[in-house]
Amino acid sequence: MPLSRGVSIPLSLLLVSTAALRLPARRAASAPPRMCASDTDSYWQGKTCLITGASSGLGAALAMELSSRGATLMLSARREDRLAAVADGVTARGHPRPAVLTMDVADLDSLEAKATEAQDALGHIDVLLCSAGIGQRTSAIMTSAEAHSAIMRTNFEGSVALTRCVLPSMVDRSQGHIVLVSSVQGFFGQPYRSSYAASKAAVHGYFDALRAEVAASGVRVTTVMPGYIATDHAASAVGGDGKPDENVAKGVPPEELAIEIADAVAKGTPELVSAPLNARVAIWLRACWPSGLFWYMAKKA
Repeated sequence: MPLSRGVSIPLSLLLVSTAALRLPARRAASAPPRMCASDTDSYWQGKTCLITGASSGLGAALAMELSSRGATLMLSARREDRLAAVADGVTARGHPRPAVLTMDVADLDSLEAKATEAQDALGHIDVLLCSAGIGQRTSAIMTSAEAHSAIMRTNFEGSVALTRCVLPSMVDRSQGHIVLVSSVQGFFGQPYRSSYAASKAAVHGYFDALRAEVAASGVRVTTVMPGYIATDHAASAVGGDGKPDENVAKGVPPEELAIEIADAVAKGTPELVSAPLNARVAIWLRACWPSGLFWYMAKKA
């Protein structure tokens, strides 16, 4: 079946790949979320961690998981009331109350001072976990320059700015870990996610390069590429209608993903792809048969 000039894909392969792409976004059923049940718990004992986007969703789940493993936390986000609620939740589980820091990662000019404040409060930062993010539900032509810029600042440039602030101390101490929550959409673009996909692809490129640059210094970099997560991320997306879409509702619970991330960081895993089969097939098609993926995405638009 011809898909583009000079390129064809066997019909059977196209049918199988398309069927896989249409599978439900939800992953296979797994055991209920469990806190502090991993052999890697000891890694986190006493680690000082700054978590961005910690007021809800995956960031809040990471706060619960890492506190249960003995980490010392500072939680950051824009809304102090929500940060306080997450800190209260940590305390209610019998763990020390995390410090909180109001911070907007899209406000790039403020991040150096905020990073200094966090490092002064914690003594130093062992692990920087960048989980703040904003989604998109608009076509490229309908996405304003301001909206595009906000997505890039929140999803990419803010993480870069914070990393540049904390990295010198990590290199000086010959230890530290930078963790980025990206997305499988950094591997491929799909309709109505143009700026979002661009921001995640930028994360992959920048932090792959940084990982190589600091490899000999004792500093590690882990990028996390989930599929859909069962949070209200979509409801607050640029162009969203305030309601989660059906794929998000079928996504992985943030508590489960937090366990995966905590284990991956403790093991020094460079890249964690936590996604269902349809997303993995899309990644494979983008690398091996891009025309097949382009054809499918055009049909999806």
